[in-house]
Amino acid sequence: MTATKACRRVLGVTALFFLVAVTPGCAKKGDQSKIIEVEGVVAKIDLAHGTVTVRIYSQKHKQELERIVNVTEETEILINGGLAELEDVKIGEKAVGSIKVVREGDQKRYVALNVAIERAEVLVAPDTKTPPATSDDDIPASTGA
Repeated sequence: MTATKACRRVLGVTALFFLVAVTPGCAKKGDQSKIIEVEGVVAKIDLAHGTVTVRIYSQKHKQELERIVNVTEETEILINGGLAELEDVKIGEKAVGSIKVVREGDQKRYVALNVAIERAEVLVAPDTKTPPATSDDDIPASTGA
């Protein structure tokens, strides 16, 4: 065998070993978890159990449903683009995120992977302590010509 053939064989075996080493294993038979994108409103927060109840509209069921979603240490929560904790989330806020749906027998468990919340914030001028006026009474009427 020539040196070139031997070198190719070593490279081939090395490449095969690398592929086997980095290829993830097959999923367990019956593992039917999937990741879905959801948009909903926070209805309830249970800090003790690390769960949030979210109201979502289900296209499949054509109705609004409530889902209890587990929030783990790995869940990324962003509020107005900044990292936040479950304690920072408020009831009634609109949330968008990715949820892993894990089937366990005939039950489903929902685990939040990431959540984004955008809050409308009232801007206050730096030299005042009150927000800008929002009523029409504060706008001068036009004199018309």
